[in-house]
Amino acid sequence: MRPTTALTRAARAATTSVRVTSAALRPTLNLAASRPSPTFPAAVPAAATRAFFSLPDITKLAGLVPGAPEKSADAEEQRFSARKIMPYSPAQLYELVSDVGAYSAFIPFCTSSTVLNASGGPASGWKPGREPFSVEAELAVGFGGLQERYVSKVVGEPFVRVSATASERTPMFKNLETTWSFKPTTPAAPGQEASGPTLLSIDLVFVFANPLHRIASQAVLPKVAEKMVEAFEDRCVEVFGR
Repeated sequence: MRPTTALTRAARAATTSVRVTSAALRPTLNLAASRPSPTFPAAVPAAATRAFFSLPDITKLAGLVPGAPEKSADAEEQRFSARKIMPYSPAQLYELVSDVGAYSAFIPFCTSSTVLNASGGPASGWKPGREPFSVEAELAVGFGGLQERYVSKVVGEPFVRVSATASERTPMFKNLETTWSFKPTTPAAPGQEASGPTLLSIDLVFVFANPLHRIASQAVLPKVAEKMVEAFEDRCVEVFGR
């Protein structure tokens, strides 16, 4: 029985050793568990960021930088059109639009218009007739604090169209063309002039010389063609009484 007693004593000693070791480790484990974990600020989701202001596209100002390549005219060209069926004959509409000296009475933003003679002075008393014409006129326009005077070539084709083209580059415009066209809604009888109604078409094509002018005008120009039609309607009622 002695060998068995010896084995029993050895097993008890091993058990005691394991208990002591576990007790010794317990405080260390408790300290680690009680230590506060470091905290970090939570990341802000990308969706929480909002832009309250829209900055202008500065690429539009490239033309102001010395040595920067200039954009093509096609890239800067702006076009606006308006169509309206008017209860008047093409001859009546042509009569009003060909009267260059009266443009300030019915063209929005036009503050004055003067037909010029061959020497560049005012051609007093000039009036369009029933023949095609081509004259130069000094026009003054202004909007949004911008003011400009320029010479435009005005060409009239009786009862069909009147076009005005800036004759040279101006401080405000590289190019400016306005075309008024008149098309009867029903064909005229042979040998007779067409009567109303008439389809009025107004087409504007222009390029600003300064990109800043283009940016400043973006809130105004999209409605210019419509405003021209409205003002022209008022002029027709004023002149023709209906």
